[in-house]
Amino acid sequence: MYLSDIEIVGFKSFAQKIKLKFNGGLSAIVGPNGCGKTNVVDAIRWVLGEKKASTLRSDIMENVIFNGTRDRKPLSMAEVTITFDNNKSILPTDYSEVSITRRLFRSGDSEYFINKTACRLKDISDLFMDTGIGPDSYSVIELKMIDAILSGNVDDRRSMFEEAAGIKKYKQRRKETYKKLENVLTDTERLNDIIQEVRKNVNSLSRQASKTKRYNQYLTRLKELDMCLLKDDMSNFTAKKSSLLSEHSNLEEQRFKTEQEIADSELTLKELKEQINHIDNKYSKTNNTVNELSQKIAEANRTSAVNNEKLNSYSETEARLNKEIEESKQSIANLTSESEQIKANIQTIEEKIKQLQIEKNSAEQNKQNIRNDHRTISGEVNAKQNEYNSQKTKSESLSILIQRNNDKSKSLQMKLESTEQELFKYETQLKELASELGSVQQIKPDLEIEITDAKASLESQKIKKSEIENEINSVKQQINDRLNLISSRKSSVEFLNSLVDGREVTKFLSSDKDWKYDGEKALLGELVGCDEELRTAVSAALGEAAHFFIVDEKANADAAIALLQKNNKGKTGFVCRDLIPNAPTTHFNSKSDDVIGLLSELVRVDDKIRNLLRHLLGNTVIVRTEQAAIELTANSQVDRAVTLDGTVFESAGVIRGGSFSQKEGLWVGKKERLKSLETEITSLNKELESFKSQIAKLESESKAIDLHSAEQKLESANRKLKENENQTQRLTMQKESLNRNIKMTQENSTRYAEEINEIKEESNKSQLDLEELNISLETLLKSLRLKRDEMGKISAKLDESDKVLKEFEYKIIQSEAELKSAHADKNRINSNRIATESKISEKNKELTELSELRIKLADSSVEISQTLAISQSEMESANEKLHTLAHDRRVIAEQYDQYFSEFELRRKDYDKLKDKIHKIDIELTEIGSHIQNLFEKAMEQYQTEISEINVEIPEDFEPATARAEALDLRAKLSELGNVNFMALDEFETQSERLDFYENQLNDLLESEKILRETIEEINSTAEHNFRETFDKVRANFQMLFKKLFGEEGDADIGLESEDLLESDITITAKPPNKRPQSIKMLSGGEKTLTAIALLFAIYLVKPSPFCILDEVDAPLDDLNVDKFVNLIKDFSTETQFLIVTHNKKTMEAAETLYGITMQEDGISKVVSVKLNTSAA
Repeated sequence: MYLSDIEIVGFKSFAQKIKLKFNGGLSAIVGPNGCGKTNVVDAIRWVLGEKKASTLRSDIMENVIFNGTRDRKPLSMAEVTITFDNNKSILPTDYSEVSITRRLFRSGDSEYFINKTACRLKDISDLFMDTGIGPDSYSVIELKMIDAILSGNVDDRRSMFEEAAGIKKYKQRRKETYKKLENVLTDTERLNDIIQEVRKNVNSLSRQASKTKRYNQYLTRLKELDMCLLKDDMSNFTAKKSSLLSEHSNLEEQRFKTEQEIADSELTLKELKEQINHIDNKYSKTNNTVNELSQKIAEANRTSAVNNEKLNSYSETEARLNKEIEESKQSIANLTSESEQIKANIQTIEEKIKQLQIEKNSAEQNKQNIRNDHRTISGEVNAKQNEYNSQKTKSESLSILIQRNNDKSKSLQMKLESTEQELFKYETQLKELASELGSVQQIKPDLEIEITDAKASLESQKIKKSEIENEINSVKQQINDRLNLISSRKSSVEFLNSLVDGREVTKFLSSDKDWKYDGEKALLGELVGCDEELRTAVSAALGEAAHFFIVDEKANADAAIALLQKNNKGKTGFVCRDLIPNAPTTHFNSKSDDVIGLLSELVRVDDKIRNLLRHLLGNTVIVRTEQAAIELTANSQVDRAVTLDGTVFESAGVIRGGSFSQKEGLWVGKKERLKSLETEITSLNKELESFKSQIAKLESESKAIDLHSAEQKLESANRKLKENENQTQRLTMQKESLNRNIKMTQENSTRYAEEINEIKEESNKSQLDLEELNISLETLLKSLRLKRDEMGKISAKLDESDKVLKEFEYKIIQSEAELKSAHADKNRINSNRIATESKISEKNKELTELSELRIKLADSSVEISQTLAISQSEMESANEKLHTLAHDRRVIAEQYDQYFSEFELRRKDYDKLKDKIHKIDIELTEIGSHIQNLFEKAMEQYQTEISEINVEIPEDFEPATARAEALDLRAKLSELGNVNFMALDEFETQSERLDFYENQLNDLLESEKILRETIEEINSTAEHNFRETFDKVRANFQMLFKKLFGEEGDADIGLESEDLLESDITITAKPPNKRPQSIKMLSGGEKTLTAIALLFAIYLVKPSPFCILDEVDAPLDDLNVDKFVNLIKDFSTETQFLIVTHNKKTMEAAETLYGITMQEDGISKVVSVKLNTSAA
């Protein structure tokens, strides 16, 4: 299996789609820094499922999408596809070619595909699990990971070993099982809480149910008493109601008679009252008539007076209006005369304005001519002024330059003198320093000889001590290995001892002291030894027989059977050695590789037990496949065939199979395995004691070597040499500094002299230029003054013309204002004349209206006089009628008072009768209410009519006694308090619920037990695989390290704790002639080779189909690169290598080169070269 090709588009700097094809072997990716080589590695890591953006050198995952350049827009998606040639079926799929695709959009959405079929990231992770391929596996190694593998995160290092050991799936299963166990424990805890709560409810409901029963008893007796009392009370109320109804009837007859007499009196009083009301109405109407006539006469008098006042007012208004009309006519005549005068004035002003406009135009033309002359002269003046200003600026600049040069020349002269003094001082100091340096350098050779001697002495002692320590470490490692083995074997012994038959009958006989059996109480299954591969099959074949007790004679079995019968503990089987008959050796030959052999001949037992198995199992064979089992039993070649997973096939067509407890199978052959383990533990303990004695001897030899004095001597010599070197260095630096200062001072002196000469020459030239400029400035200034005088004269003419023009404009404005005022006066006069004519018309209209009103008032006065005379006559007649009506009312009122007195006496008698009847009605209502209450009580409490009550009242029934008993029963019911009438049903329901939850709890406890067994099984398998892989990697690592560093090199890996599944892995590496205290002290190249040795040690155990190495050869020199390349070539037959490199030797070893270039900024492109054929 190998990586056949990779397609990248939109990922990081790969804006355009690229495709790299690989043919296995060794390929290299090359190119300058920053061209995007590592982006190819990142793309492979990403498509394999990398989820950390930081690992891909990004802050967020969306940053891997091409982000655009100056000339290209950003892309919205990144996609990478890698294709594997699955020719060795390493990937668990039927496809010979497997492609993996990952897409990422800027929205954050991701898509994953396997062979273009959408899937989950978990599906991809599961596909590559335990294959050595993955984003964080040992198939992708970067330079920065070299240090991480050796001294970085121990979890990353351990992950590589777990990948190689193939236990990641076990740890994942264990994690899932632990999660299930945690859920089971949580559910158990929750269920216990529920059971506790339900049990509390059941107990509570039990008490409530008892209370409800007592309540029902009290209620039944109370109902019986209430029925009797209801029937008795109804009889009493019915008799009293009949007596009251008879009395009520007599009183009603008397009330009716009195009521008729009152009605006759009311009729007479009503007639008299109507007569009085009729007279009152007539009197009221007549009196109203009198009042109306009085008001009418008064109103007529008032209207006559008002009309006389209006006539006088009309006469005065007519006189005023006639006078105002005459005045308005005179005003119109005056306005007409004034209007004619204003018209003549307007004509005069308009002619004046025309003349002024002609004169103004002439003045404007004159002003324009003068302005043109002024503009011309002004331009000439400005030109002359600019030329003058320019020459003036040059003159001032030259003056400043001359002054600055003079100042600079003086300053340089002072520096030149100071430099010559410094030069003399430096030369004197240099002579003194050279003498002191010669004295110091003479001492150095003696110090170097002293150091060489001290080093040789110290190194000799160190080598000797190191050899002893290495031997001690080696022995300690062997002790650790033995301790680990002893611990492992003891754990196995404890585990095997914990495996017991869980059946009650077995437990009873194994522990019961009444069964007097001198031999070991062993089961048949425990004595049957077999290979690990056959254990499950043997257990399944033995079946129930595996649980039979092995006894020496039949009497032992009889004693046990008697005990079981006595204690009612069930049944079991017994194998009596004295009764086992001999059985002939059974032979079974089969040419099929799937047939392992006869079970009775494959197990390790004594002859007696083997005879037993031949009788029990007959020709039972163990096979590898179900097909082989079916063929053997179908042809009746054997009675029974058992597969390795425990499925039993019988010749009769019966198949027994299903899930099989691993724990149950483990106790088969328990005795043999225990004996083997105990023997091994004894041997290991003897070796352990020998190693401890060896360590004590070596530690004594190590303590005898005193490195401290040799180190002190070397340190003293080094310190003296260091001081000598420091002093030499200091004096040399001072000498070099003085030489630099002398050279610098000499250069400065020369430069200052040259600058002084240059400044003098520049000053002389500037002085000549300045004199020429001053002469030119005088000439320009004279010319400028003449032009300015000429421009002043023209400016005066321009001001004069402007003044004349403004006078004409002012006169025109004045004339136009006079014209506007005249027109306004004309319009005002016309408006006044029109308004006056309108007023005259209105006043004539008012005179006409006043004449009409005067006529109407005269007619109204005649009508008012006639009405006044008639009203006075009617008023006298009405007063006479009022006097007659008052007399008639007094006579009828006296008759009404007499009849009303008689009516009041009859009314009082009627009220007394009515009161008596009302009292009886109240009593009847109360009785009716009592009867109704009895009906309602019967219906409300007992849902029945009183007439339907079938209770017989006893002859000795006493209502008072019955009420007292009923009251006592009600008190007892009250004392019971609230009663849960559903308690009986709820008690039954909750009891059933409690049983249900307790059954569930038992199921959960059984699940917990199974999960713990599963975890124990997973741990055992994973530890075994890890230990086996670790030991192989360790041996490979030591071998490869010596291959890379030479036979004198030494390296090892170890485990820090006894927990194989969690222990940190330590690495030690000691190149030839070096004894570093820590792996961190190795050089970069040594670290790289050590990491490569470890990586390929893993590949020897479980090779990854491909390996990507990103610039891991960077720290290596040419010699080590050769070693690296040779190692790669050795492994390239099994593993495909893709190397990102800058090293020429690595490139030479590659079969195919891919060059990554960046011809366009920010865009990576690919050029491929197939070295064994031609350039592509």
